[in-house]
Parts: sequence; C-alpha cells; structure tokens
Amino acid sequence: MKTAKGILVSLGIIILAVFVAPLFLHCTMNIGTLTGVSIGIALLIIGIWLRGIVLWIQKCMNKRVGKVFVFLCGAIMLLIFAVASVETVFMVRAATKNPEQDATVIVLGCRVYDGKPSKTLEGRLDAAYDYLIDHENAVCIVSGGKGSNENISEAACMYNYLVEKGIDENRIYMEDKSRTTRENLEFSKKIIEENGLNENIAIVTSEFHEYRAGLIAKDLDMSYGAISSKTNTILLPTYYVRELYGILYQWLGIGE
Repeated sequence: MKTAKGILVSLGIIILAVFVAPLFLHCTMNIGTLTGVSIGIALLIIGIWLRGIVLWIQKCMNKRVGKVFVFLCGAIMLLIFAVASVETVFMVRAATKNPEQDATVIVLGCRVYDGKPSKTLEGRLDAAYDYLIDHENAVCIVSGGKGSNENISEAACMYNYLVEKGIDENRIYMEDKSRTTRENLEFSKKIIEENGLNENIAIVTSEFHEYRAGLIAKDLDMSYGAISSKTNTILLPTYYVRELYGILYQWLGIGE
C-alpha cells in the first residue's frame, strides 16, 4: 500500500509540474492545461487517501448499485485511455506523411506577438523555410488572419519572416482572412486554383496538429503531405492534450 501511495503521489506531483510550467513560463492556459492539472490533483488526492478510497470501493462492491458504479467508472477510464491511444497513433502517423516533390507549401498560422511570430509559429516557418530551400520550384502560401490582440495578420508576419530569411517574395502568397484551420486550407485552396499552383500540398504545422489538419484537407479533396515542426518540450504536453479534444471534436463534427 505504501509503495502504491508513493507512486501515485510522485506521479501526481510530476504531472502537476509538467502542466503548470507552461502557465508560468509561457503564460499558456488552455483545456490541455486544465486537464493535466486536474489529473495531477486527482492522483495526489488518490495517493494521499488511498487506504480510505480502497476501503470505500470494497464497501461499494458489496452492493449491486455500488458494483455497477465502480465498473462504470472503470469502463469510462478505459474508454478514455483507448480513445487517447488511438488518437496518438493517428497523430504520429500523420506527422510522418511525406509530401510530393515541389508541393505547394501551406503554413498554418499561429499566435503573433507585436508583429513577431510566437515560438510555435517560428518553428513552423523554419520548417517551411528548410523545405523551400531544398525545393527551389516549390511555392508557399502563408495562411492566417489578424486576431483581436494582434497588430498585423499572421500571414503578414509569416511573409515578413520568410522574406527576411531570404525566400524570394514571388514564391510567397498571402492568405490573411482565415480564422480556423478549415478556413486556412479552404481559402488557400482558392489561391491554388486561381494561380494554377501545384495541387499537391504540404501542410506545415506542429507535429501534433498534422492529423486534424489532414482530416480537413481530405474533406476538401486536397492531396496532402506533412512538414511537421517540433513543439517546445515544455509546451508539448499541454498542446498534445488539447489536441486530443480537438480531434475528438473533429470526429464528432463539432470542431474545425
């Protein structure tokens, strides 16, 4: 019992630290943060009061209603674990789907601070830059509108970043109206059609986001591959958990 208690308490502290760190270091708060913190607190509580919880479960198992409740809770936890595992496999597979030669690069926007890309967006732009350098005939669409707390559009910020790094401005198209991932791809598709660009696309986004972006591209009948950027290690757990929700919403038809 003491060993199990120690493991649960230690695990709870570690998970809390992992999900609280982005909040203090990067001011990042989202549903992934809240979920991780909730799990950490739950493990701490279970660990601290493990003996009492075990006794309570044993009492529940002596009654029919209690048995149903315990098995229902166990089934729900198993279902959550199974769904998260399947989503993770799809995320990993999608992030490694290679694009066609000289594909039209579509960089999905992300947060902009004072006209400069956030660390996440900078990672995406660097991944796009590497592909464009290696494929001189490829062109790029930078996609992202202007948020209420941004002084320029994400597209304009990305355009400036790539041009400053040496990418010819004639190879970059701006799509600065989109607000969601679906709009990123839908509006970029119009640019491809209007300018006769290569219809094979390479979606540049964070590795955890490639699968959901690919679902939307498939729905829009776009042939796509992935150019994945690596997320900051501190931020990855928070964004990964948030993406689990995003994928589930996408499967249920209530998310973009």
